[in-house]
Amino acid sequence: MLSLVAHVGRGGAVRQRPAQNLTREEPPIVKFIGEELVEQFRITTWEIWHVGDGSINGVMWTESDALVLTRVSMGEAPGSFDDRVYVMWSIRLRAHLGYKNAGAYGGWRAQPDRWGPPTSIKEEALCNAGCQYEPVRSTFGIYFPLAIKEYSHIRAMVSPTDAQLPDFYLTYLAAEQIMADDIYGMPKALRGYESFRSPQVTWIGQFNRSGGLRSERFFADGNIWRDEYSEDNEFWNSPRPSLDPEHRPR
Repeated sequence: MLSLVAHVGRGGAVRQRPAQNLTREEPPIVKFIGEELVEQFRITTWEIWHVGDGSINGVMWTESDALVLTRVSMGEAPGSFDDRVYVMWSIRLRAHLGYKNAGAYGGWRAQPDRWGPPTSIKEEALCNAGCQYEPVRSTFGIYFPLAIKEYSHIRAMVSPTDAQLPDFYLTYLAAEQIMADDIYGMPKALRGYESFRSPQVTWIGQFNRSGGLRSERFFADGNIWRDEYSEDNEFWNSPRPSLDPEHRPR
């Protein structure tokens, strides 16, 4: 027999999806996290069609910023929790500096004004005037998440298995903390590195712009971090503004 499970989406709107009553005992990890939160973590075929207008990307536009950060980082850095934290902070930085508002309506390809007015986590992380992150782009055409191979990083991103739930949950807790912190909580080692690539396509020790930092791999099984643009370096080198609550950077 089907029941309806309510979920709070973007703007406080309540969305509902059918959930089957479970007859088997849930594993300890599901009990620990809680069934309601686990259901939030797992995108279903029903949600794809009834919430996302036929796409996983559409579903993610209704989710919290912390959950969006979690999903994208699970796809981009499946082998390293520490690197997932760096991925999430880099998206937070791009939203703070307005990466996709660069160049006075020129979009993120515009030069030399690579940064613009602040955007949002979803504008930077999801498919919006282009798909910045390959795992998000890869979800197009996926309508049955449970059919994705269980060892796939895309499965861990959109509908984590019981075995993938611990990593997803820990990453989600980190995402919530990142969203609660101000931009100056970004790890100092990462400052100046606003871009990353897979080690399959690039490597460490490269200069990616004149006067920039050498590309770096901070963690085993992590990405290669690159300093491709100078504007974020100028931001970090500029005097820190007042942390008065009314003017605290977000």
